[in-house]
Amino acid sequence: MTDFTMPVGTGNGSSAEQTAAAASPVTAASPADVTPLQIDALHDVELEVVAVLGKTRMTLGDLRAVRPRTTIPLDRPLGSPLEIMVNGKLFAYGELVAVNDSELGVQIRSVVSGRD
Repeated sequence: MTDFTMPVGTGNGSSAEQTAAAASPVTAASPADVTPLQIDALHDVELEVVAVLGKTRMTLGDLRAVRPRTTIPLDRPLGSPLEIMVNGKLFAYGELVAVNDSELGVQIRSVVSGRD
């Protein structure tokens, strides 16, 4: 755990009180110190969720040659699971599904264990 020291005071105390308060370390809370109420306060935080079908590398020349109906091969076989990334970190694997007649979705098949 890292200690962070910061000056504390209201500006109306003595300089000795402010110096003593500034010398007291402020420590970051450990996960065990976080209450459910504090976690509940984070429920409205938005995260970027991306479903990755596959990846490839292309030269600039190949990319410039792309036209409508060009097929770009990806690094995964047909039917392989999609990676579900949350804020750039692997979170789960899933399968592409139809939500309705006009929308796609991802059905989660497994959540990655040991998330940091």
